[in-house]
Amino acid sequence: MKRIVVWVMAMLLAFPALAKVSFEAQIPVEVEAENSVKAKDKAMQEAQRQGFLDVANQLTSAENVESLKSLSDDEILHFVQSVSVADEKAGGTKYKA
Repeated sequence: MKRIVVWVMAMLLAFPALAKVSFEAQIPVEVEAENSVKAKDKAMQEAQRQGFLDVANQLTSAENVESLKSLSDDEILHFVQSVSVADEKAGGTKYKA
């Protein structure tokens, strides 16, 4: 089953004009780090990972989603087409969106 999921996702990436498939996830984030810049970087990574897993959860079984959790942040970026941020607030050591 894992191979099927990977194949389907690979096909969607290989033929985006033919697939015309789009999924969205709205992920609220609130992160604290050394400073607001590092907090924002960490929040974006967390949100992209969570968004990817939320969409994967709509497309495949929980077992397959569990195996996708082992992907690195860089690998997940290959599946993220765009990101938009709403209600962004940063200051001191915190970032929220």
